Amino acid sequence: MQDFIAAWRHIPASLSPNLFQIGAFQLRYYSLMYLAGFLCTYVLVMRRIRREGYPYTAEQIQDYFVWAILGVILGGRLGYVFFYNPGYYLRHPLEILLPFEFTGGFHFIGISGMSYHGGAIAILTASIVFCRKRKINFWRFADLFCSAGSATSSTANSTAGRQTFPGEWSSPSTRCTCSAIPHSSTRHSSKVSSCSPSSG
Repeated sequence: MQDFIAAWRHIPASLSPNLFQIGAFQLRYYSLMYLAGFLCTYVLVMRRIRREGYPYTAEQIQDYFVWAILGVILGGRLGYVFFYNPGYYLRHPLEILLPFEFTGGFHFIGISGMSYHGGAIAILTASIVFCRKRKINFWRFADLFCSAGSATSSTANSTAGRQTFPGEWSSPSTRCTCSAIPHSSTRHSSKVSSCSPSSG
């Protein structure tokens, strides 16, 4: 049993970030988690509207999702460019939004690098503008969407083998549901744990 628990804790570290790869083309779990996050958020939001009586129509929510998805993707990408590697992208501006590398030839590499900070700033801005244009109470609208996609983002970070922020992880834990964090102790993901009544 102890061997099983130890193996369970190290699953994120042993996973390949790629679901599959054909030549230079890679389909990553991280990309799929974006789609899963958008889908789960939409399903949960529509369920809350039906059960809790929020005064929004399906058309309003779908319209907002166009704004939100563009905000997450464009904001996340531009945030990565300007916050983490501006010098490189100033020299290679075509690589900001194109999935190709032009240094030393022409290579398909996909779009690599998204910033949580950039995505958060962009989606907040988009949400404020959307609510003002539609004359919607921003705080009540934000409450409807609050944390709906948080668990998928932490799961995506784990499967991608990405460095995560200290706040994403709870205090050290010895429970069998925690994960081994490099250069640290075993911990729970704070976002994933918040969705589970048995976390601690």
